[in-house]
Amino acid sequence: MPQTSFCALCGTPEPEHPDPHSGQMLCRPCAAQPAYVPDVLAYLRNFPRQSVRVLMEAPLSVAGRTELWRALERFVAVQVGRVQSWRVNLPQLAGA
Repeated sequence: MPQTSFCALCGTPEPEHPDPHSGQMLCRPCAAQPAYVPDVLAYLRNFPRQSVRVLMEAPLSVAGRTELWRALERFVAVQVGRVQSWRVNLPQLAGA
């Protein structure tokens, strides 16, 4: 779950932009990605304080879920791109 109260780089309050490199939130000057829309930001900020029941009764909009899914895809793509353990564990594939 990202830290949503302060920018992960400079500490500016109420960041609105995702960072696929750290999985945290950044302010506009520190960010390279577009800001989340307001309902996605509210969801992320309130998620840790909500019960599963409340989240199921008032789900995020389809557009909001799509935006979060794309952000998760970017984060995973960045993180998986950094994984190099396969070179050690599967040396026969290292040259492929």
